[in-house]
Amino acid sequence: MLLFRYYIDAAIKNREKVEDEEDKNTVDSSITLSGLLNAIDGIASSEERILFMTTNYKEHLDCAIIRPGRIDYQVYLGHCKPEMVKKMFKRFFENVSEENIDKFSEATSKFEKTFSPAELQKHLILYKDSPEAAIEHANDLI
Repeated sequence: MLLFRYYIDAAIKNREKVEDEEDKNTVDSSITLSGLLNAIDGIASSEERILFMTTNYKEHLDCAIIRPGRIDYQVYLGHCKPEMVKKMFKRFFENVSEENIDKFSEATSKFEKTFSPAELQKHLILYKDSPEAAIEHANDLI
């Protein structure tokens, strides 16, 4: 089984001609929409593969990319909820105590501002050698 991942909104050229002066300075990708669609499910595409496509701007994607039959499953990650925080903390620190998991979850649940899984991951990587330090510096997340 093959596994592919594309940042889909950055991978392809836009179908529409750019009229805005500011957009004329952007760098074009070397992948065309047609080329991408052929790679995904064209005659030369392979079977038994999983393709992950990520985007921050689903509304900007061409409907040909996200039509039913081409994209079978969509997941919106959104911002972290307490249960997600606990799971990620436990994965980063395999032998961490339930007490420390709860401390970190409580510390992050007091924030007025929400944070993304990517922001949480960045924080946990920064303190990957010490769950206590990750808890102590939880306020750095916001």
